Amino acid sequence: MKAHVALRATCFLGLALRACAQIRVMSPEGLVQVFTGSKGRIEGSTATFGAPFYGERILGRLVWGDSIHNDTHCLEDDYEVPAPDSDLVSHGQYQEVRLIHIVMVRRGKCSFVTKVKVARQKGAHAVVIIDRENSQLTSTDIRRIIVADDGYGDTVDIPSLLISKEDGEVLVNFAKKTNNQVIVEMAWDVPTKHDVLMD
Repeated sequence: MKAHVALRATCFLGLALRACAQIRVMSPEGLVQVFTGSKGRIEGSTATFGAPFYGERILGRLVWGDSIHNDTHCLEDDYEVPAPDSDLVSHGQYQEVRLIHIVMVRRGKCSFVTKVKVARQKGAHAVVIIDRENSQLTSTDIRRIIVADDGYGDTVDIPSLLISKEDGEVLVNFAKKTNNQVIVEMAWDVPTKHDVLMD
């Protein structure tokens, strides 16, 4: 009986400590100004698969590739993204990426896991999934959505999160401009101010 109670308590704690995913725009300054009201932050929902860095932050460049199959981002030959910038380290012994690649894809037509796997094959170190083009969901609504595993998520080794269509379109428009390098910080903060009641 005690083991059963302990298991239930662990499950409830797991739900209570769900990570709060967020993106903070670092540059360009024009894009930072767009999100001034939210202190430069974009709230999202963390995927239940992959490797979110709970309590940590990662810095990277947002990249976008237009889908040739009506925004599916479900196939490897469906879109292209630029290769990561890299430098030779220690006199040319190996390559090191200057900024990690954060690939943006559109939600729909296939599972979240499939989209992240395809982006990973294209060099993504993290993925931002933008809600469907016809979606009316706000960023508050998005935070309540579960970015679910389709049963094949155990092979995914990079973090991903879902953001609203409205926020995503702003990021895509800036990333499409060749003179704009969109730098963002991704964070997965574990809430610490919530009280957990156990009976």
